[in-house]
Order: sequence, then structure tokens, then C-alpha cells
Amino acid sequence: MTVDEALEIACSTTWQPTETARAAAAFLAGADDPALRAIALVVQGLLEVRRGDVEAAFGTLEHAQWAADRCDSPQLDAMLAAANARLGFFSGAHHAALAFSDDAIAIAATLPTGPIQLDVLFARTLVVGNVLPGRLDAEAAELVNTARMLENSSAEAMAYNDLSCALLRTGRSDEALDAANDAVQRADEMGVDGALARSFAYSTRAEVQLMRDDPIAALADLAVAQANPELGNEPYLAAMVANLVAQALMADGRTDAALATAQEALDGLGSHLPLVRTLLLHQTAACLRASGRHEEAYTALEHASELERSTALELSIRHHELQQAALETHAARRNAAERARLLARTVEVAEDERIRVAIELHDGPIQRLTVVTLKLDQLTRQLARGEVDAAGPLASEIRDELAAEMVSLRRLMTELRPPVIDERGLASALADCAARVLDGTNVSVELRCTLADVRPARQVETVVYRVAREALTNVVRHAQASRVLVGLEPAADGICRLVVEDDGQGFDLAAVEGGNGHYGLPGMRERVESLEGKLYVHSAPGSGTRVEALLPLA
Repeated sequence: MTVDEALEIACSTTWQPTETARAAAAFLAGADDPALRAIALVVQGLLEVRRGDVEAAFGTLEHAQWAADRCDSPQLDAMLAAANARLGFFSGAHHAALAFSDDAIAIAATLPTGPIQLDVLFARTLVVGNVLPGRLDAEAAELVNTARMLENSSAEAMAYNDLSCALLRTGRSDEALDAANDAVQRADEMGVDGALARSFAYSTRAEVQLMRDDPIAALADLAVAQANPELGNEPYLAAMVANLVAQALMADGRTDAALATAQEALDGLGSHLPLVRTLLLHQTAACLRASGRHEEAYTALEHASELERSTALELSIRHHELQQAALETHAARRNAAERARLLARTVEVAEDERIRVAIELHDGPIQRLTVVTLKLDQLTRQLARGEVDAAGPLASEIRDELAAEMVSLRRLMTELRPPVIDERGLASALADCAARVLDGTNVSVELRCTLADVRPARQVETVVYRVAREALTNVVRHAQASRVLVGLEPAADGICRLVVEDDGQGFDLAAVEGGNGHYGLPGMRERVESLEGKLYVHSAPGSGTRVEALLPLA
């Protein structure tokens, strides 16, 4: 077995025979790459979920999460999220399962097309079918389409099987039967390689037949499902098939045979399948009741209730842990995505700034200095010919043009980072900025800077200056204000607060942020958040505007 072969099996554990998946996990567990060893743990956890050993699966997937936190493998993250979704579903933590399935889908979307996309869709369909049944049709249809695209017969059979279950839950038994027939056909076409898929497909079709009140057809399908030699390695599936057999026998009027089947399945169950044991106890109680053995039926129901209570108690702490892990994982994923977006946007803004400066230098100073160079050549020739009277005015003209270019270059330098920040500090730079932006207006400005001797990091100073300049520019362009306050003060340990507040006409913040005239708010917000700060804008028509930025000092 190669690493690629083992990985493909690991990603498709859902529709692989247990022994095949176990062999792949054992191979990956011996790899040097810690991400591959973590994937082996995910497969082990999935197999524990599949056989109903929920408690063991919790421990295994916790270990896998610990290992995944120390790796950088989106494939591992997607597989682990899908595995946790299944664990959440089978242990009854449905909200955690839904959150994990959302994460799995989001991560898998960033990976090349392959079995991993199908695996997370299987997990998603499983969860949605029980938590958000209204969305099940779309999820199951996408699952079938993905399986077809991958041209994997076993996966296609399992996908049609899930589609049939989805349709059955919504009461569409005719369509469910069609999908179950498709699943059976694809599983049969695989021969011995499709043994596991055959058991799932035939047992699902049997469930549909029971819904259609045809227990004879159901029993025929269940006989095929039980004939699968792989069923010995699938205790959860074997117990579910036995439960369906008991239901079909009872529906056919063979209550004693149904009772014997349910009791035999109960006797063969291990202690790690409490959920299936509860189902079989309820089925046993139904058979006993139908036979007139009411006291024994009551005892069976008592055992089922006690098992449900003890299982719920054992899993309650685990549910809390799983829900907390889902929230933390989801938040970490969201924060990582936001950091990546901000980093990409920061790089984009920096590149736009470089392009703007390059264009401005090319169209302005460089072209004008080229003209000055030609005039200097002309001046040199005049002086060489002794034309002093003509050279004097030309020299004055060149001096004036160079002085103008010095002003232009200083302005450009100020836009990049005002020298006054380094020469006299941020407070003086803000005062100069306010004076320049408000020059020629009737707006009065009040400056309050109480940072005292505390000096922010250079990049923080630049962002504070640019946000203040953009906010002041908005005051001139839009506010129709008579007064503006510019404040810079400490907000908490290691945090500074910039405030630009005017008494102008204000605006509808929701309308502005949702439309095209955004007053430069996205740019300000991106600059602030690129340094892990926060920008708050408060405004309403007739109430002025307050722009507040909280930034780390260092």
C-alpha cells in the first residue's frame, strides 16, 4: 500500500469495508508525517463511531484534534470536522454536528476535487436529514451528483442510499423506492467489492418497502443484506438490519419470530451500542405487547428508559465538550479566514499605493524634471556662448520649477508618512493634518491628545494619521459641520483611541455602508483591522458623526 492509496481509502472510510479502512489507518499510523498519523486517528475514530462505540470515539477524536492543532493540513481539518459531525449526530449532539458539518463543507471547498468532498457531503446529509429536514433534498441531490462526478460505484450506491432515506423521511415513498433501486443496482454491479454497499442498499430498500406496507418484499431484501459476510465487522449495521427484520416479521404477523430476532440481536450486542440496544428493547416490548405478555413488555420498556437515562447522563458532559469544541473550531476558522482576508486586502492596498505613487511620479515630477533637464542643457549652451543676459531669466525659471517640484515631492512624502510624525510626534502631525484639510472652511477644530509620553508603534501612528485624515476629509465633503473634535487618548492597557467627531448633518449608516457612497469607511476599517484594531462609526441624520478607532499601541 502506498501513502496515496492509504489516503484515498482514509478519505472514503464511510463507504469502505471496516478491514480495508483499518489497514489504511495502520499504514498511516506508521508514517513520519504527523498529519498522516493524525489522519490515522480520524479513521480510527470514524470506525469507532460506525460500530457505535461513542465513548471511545470521543477520546480518539480528541487526540486527533490535539494532533491537528499542531499541523497545517486542510485535508486533515476537513476529515476531522466531518468525523466530529458524525460523532455529534450519533451521540445526539445535533447542534454541534451541524456546526462541524458546516466547517467540513467550507474547508473541503478549498481542496482539489476528490473523495474528501464526497465524505463531507455524506456527513452533511446525515446531519441535515435529522436537524434541518427541509434542506435534505438539495443536500442529497448534491451528494449524488458529486458521487457521479467521481465515478465511484460504491460511493454512488451509498449516495443513492442516502437520497432514498431523505425521500423516505419526507413521505415520498415512490421516489424513495426509485432511489433505493438505483442504490441496489450500483451495488450489485460491483460484485464482491460492493458487499458493504449491498447491505446498506438492500436494508434501505427494505425500510422503504415497510413504509409501503410490503413486509414480504422487505424480508426478501433483508435476507440479501444479512447474507453479506462483511456484516460481522459492522455490528451497528448488523443490529439495525436485525431491528428491521423484527419490524418486517411483526408486520407480516409473525410476532414470535420477530421477538426471537430482536432478542437474538440484543444478546449479540456489546455494551458500546446503547442507542441500538434502546431501539431493539422498544421493538422487543412491541412484540411482547402484541403477544399479550404485558408485564414483560413493561419490563423491557423500563430497561430501555433506564438505558436512555444512563446514556444521556454519560453523554451530557461529552455533549457540552463537543458543543464547545464546535464553537471554538468555528470561531477559530472564522478568525483565520478573516485574518487571511485582511492580509490579502492589506497586500492589495499596499500594491495599489505603490502603483498610485509610481503613476504620480511618472506623470508629475519625472516628466517635469525631464523638462528641467532640457532647460539645464539649454542654459549650459547659453553660458558656453557667453549669452549671460539670456541665461539669467532661464536660470530663475529653472529654480522656480525645482522649488515647485520640491513642494510636490514633500506632499507625496507626507501622504506616505508625514515627516512631522517623526520630527514632532503624532499629536503635532494630527494638528497639521487638521489645519491643512480644514483650511478655507468655516469648521473650527478642537484637538485633545492625552497619550502623554506614550508613543505608539510606527505602523500604528501611520494608520491613526490616515484614518484621521480620511474622517476629516469626510467632514469637509459631506458633514456641513461647524465644529469637529479630534482626540487621541489611552483607552485601556496597551490600547489607544482615536476619535473624530463632528456636529454636522450625519447620515444613515446602514444605507451608506450598503450602497456605493461609503465615505471611505471600508478603507478605514481595513486599515484599522489590519493591525487587529476595531473601527466604530456612529451616525444618524441630524445627529452628527463619530468615528472611533481602537488600536494596540505596539
